[in-house]
Amino acid sequence: MDTTYDVPIVLFVFKRLETVQMIVEQIRKARPKTIYVFADGARPDVSGEEENVSEVRNYIENAIDWDCDKRIFFSKTNKGCDKNIRDGLDRVFSEQPRAVVFEDDAVPITEFFQYCNELLDKYENDKRIQYIAGFNAIGDNEIIKDDYTFGQTAPMSGAFATWADRWNNCDFELKDWPDNKKTGRFNDIYYSKEMRIKAYKSFDDVYNKISTAWDYMFEHDMLNKNRLVVVPKGNLATSYGFAQGAYHPQEKKEAVRVLRMMTRTNEQISFPLNGPDIIKRNPEYDEERQRKLLAVKGNYIVRLCRNIYLSIKEWFYKNLPTEVWNSIKKIVKR
Repeated sequence: MDTTYDVPIVLFVFKRLETVQMIVEQIRKARPKTIYVFADGARPDVSGEEENVSEVRNYIENAIDWDCDKRIFFSKTNKGCDKNIRDGLDRVFSEQPRAVVFEDDAVPITEFFQYCNELLDKYENDKRIQYIAGFNAIGDNEIIKDDYTFGQTAPMSGAFATWADRWNNCDFELKDWPDNKKTGRFNDIYYSKEMRIKAYKSFDDVYNKISTAWDYMFEHDMLNKNRLVVVPKGNLATSYGFAQGAYHPQEKKEAVRVLRMMTRTNEQISFPLNGPDIIKRNPEYDEERQRKLLAVKGNYIVRLCRNIYLSIKEWFYKNLPTEVWNSIKKIVKR
């Protein structure tokens, strides 16, 4: 790999010093000519967070010590994960034609940078490709035969690469979602009713402004334009996105299951990459990805019981007076 990396690197940080240190050490090996860092502010109601945020910022200011164009932005307020990334990438892609993006929970292997560079070059003008994923999120497998394949349900958060024209022309309002939902246009993408309901609820929440999840916005845009994502044969990073200290931590059992899918795999990668001869969706990959995604919450019975519990909880939350709801929560916590 070249000692100086031409593709701009973008890093989003918050309060997780340990993972940020691991990511920056990998970025330092690539020595990008341009690096952006967007640091979200502390939440005033979270004890001790200001100290953790300051610790990360102090590290960032001193750790990027190679000769490069440093563009560092420290937010004075807490924007939240989604807005910090949206605002950051809006800025990046108003200035750069392409970028490799990291959240503060995804630690890449060294080869990830060359992987992104090669594929960014190869598919830059091929509008059938929306982005390049760093994870396959199924771990070691025999489903992906080449160094990479094409899918439509790969994770994009954590570590990925894309181009300015894909981001800048994205329909973040999901204007076509009502028609897509009504006609069942995406039904065949999902291999179970349970998965389809889960995905459609996410799109509903974004469309109705209940959620600000930028990744679901970008995913809908991909599906709406009949595009694909490049998926690596093996995970090219390890995700710490659901462990203790994460912005959206999960229960311990769920975090363990996620880590199995989102850890650097044993698959070796060499260059130039050997990809499929034809650009088309790999349905076997998407089916396996969805199956494992559902299994994060446990088996079918466990998921069913959990959904019933959440439905009851949501009903009580919407229909009971606040003081009654708060009293119930106090009883449950005892």
